[in-house]
Amino acid sequence: MREALPDAARVAATLAAIYASPEFTRAPVMRHLLGYLVDETLAGRGDRLKAYSVAVDALGRGADFDAQADSYPRVQVGRLRRMLDAFYAAGADVPLRISIPLGAYRVLFADEGGDGADAPPASQDRDRERPRPALDGRIPSAAILLSLLLALAALGVVSWLHWGRGSAPAALQPAVVPPPTISIESGETAQSPAERARIADVTRRAGAAFTRSRIATVAYGAAAVDARYTLLLDLGTDGVSLSMRLIDRRTGMLEWSEMVTLPEDPAQLAEAIRPDISALVRPSGIIAARQRTELNDDYRPGYPCLLHYDRYFRERAPELREPVAACVARTIALDPNHVEALAAASFIAVDPAEAPISAEMRGRALALARRASAANPYSPAALVAEARIAFMEGNCVRGGALASRAVDLGRHDPETLGLIGMLLVRCDRPRALELLRSARALDPDLTTFYVSALVLLELDAGRPAEAAAIADAMRPPGRGMLRQYLVAQTLGAIARGQEDQAQARWRRLVALTPRPRDTIDQVLSYSYLAPDYRAMLIERLRAGGIADGDIAPSAR
Repeated sequence: MREALPDAARVAATLAAIYASPEFTRAPVMRHLLGYLVDETLAGRGDRLKAYSVAVDALGRGADFDAQADSYPRVQVGRLRRMLDAFYAAGADVPLRISIPLGAYRVLFADEGGDGADAPPASQDRDRERPRPALDGRIPSAAILLSLLLALAALGVVSWLHWGRGSAPAALQPAVVPPPTISIESGETAQSPAERARIADVTRRAGAAFTRSRIATVAYGAAAVDARYTLLLDLGTDGVSLSMRLIDRRTGMLEWSEMVTLPEDPAQLAEAIRPDISALVRPSGIIAARQRTELNDDYRPGYPCLLHYDRYFRERAPELREPVAACVARTIALDPNHVEALAAASFIAVDPAEAPISAEMRGRALALARRASAANPYSPAALVAEARIAFMEGNCVRGGALASRAVDLGRHDPETLGLIGMLLVRCDRPRALELLRSARALDPDLTTFYVSALVLLELDAGRPAEAAAIADAMRPPGRGMLRQYLVAQTLGAIARGQEDQAQARWRRLVALTPRPRDTIDQVLSYSYLAPDYRAMLIERLRAGGIADGDIAPSAR
């Protein structure tokens, strides 16, 4: 008989206490590993956990990991097992005892009061000898599925805890403003076990997307009482359409709604809901836009500051740079392990606005990116920051590995996909083109930097009509991104064979460029740091009739 899953709130409370303990506070890898094992067990996959999946999915090893030759996952799980034993030996007051049997990776739960006979001592492995019916290929009973739904709902809390920024709880840092919380809830329309399973799957995927974004955190159950927003999920009467509604709990107003047709194949669910989840969690999405309107000129450390940073990163408005840099520095001073602030500081340290970039600036940026990765090695923001420096230094192998992990974790964020796509232009053009297209599909108003790279790659791939159409669809940006916009417009005119128009747009670009600006490379260097990327642009511009010294008299 399959053991009952523990109550979601008790799991979340236990993990919160474990993660807040001194040993786990200093060990983000152990927090993430424990959270991963708990997630997989609650989802009914604990018995299928193997050394390979633990190494790749939980510990960040590459797809070529050899589980037979490398004992890394077993060593790390052994360390986690000892840390859990020490935590409970210290007399922790928690609802559950979480243990990992020797020779296994699944997690066992028992009442900490001693009544939970489902968990043998950590030194035994009797649990593995009890056969359990697999769920594959059959519809489980309503009771089991209801338990699974509750457990999956807990994943939002679990994921928020173990994907957190790796610093002290927000209550200990009142000066750093946290993100708003969102409660993901289902209506009363899901009746059958299969329908409830679908809602549970959407809940889990939406919760995971929010935990990997800095736009909002997820809360369930009692923890959701003070949530700012509710994402309400309801199945249509046809059983295959999903209604998604975002409600502002302070005003009761409906902020956003969408209807999604659920695919028959559960494996396709993630891709089906990705555009709609992205609309909520991305830095330019629904929730961020609402919060920016409310916070306006609020530069307090933490969440308000990072909203302004996102705007600066997207628009490069010169007037934003100084206050953003200052509030990012204040955030780090108050919370030295604030992953998102450390990643933001790394980007500011090598800002194209400060060109030319020195080796000292790159070194400072790399140190900040590595601090972010040390605080949370599974943060897309930290991985992108470190990948950026690797690509900047011409290290395609290191940059590509970091980029792949960032894409896997941040696939709902077009900013992550766009930046990685642009960075990959110098190392893997087909992959770069794929990511930039995906980013623009999620956000048609994608950052000008990335759209200009997409125009270039479409031209490079021999698709001038697509390049021209993308350039024509661009919205003129503010002055901070105007030079990049004019590069894309020049390329668009070249794609259409309109040499005179290309010349006119190039002359406008030159007029906006500080001196020296006597060569194409000098003009581009104020917007694009990588020499090999500029070389690609120069080749296309020259093929379209743009030449060194092609400067109107009024621009000299």
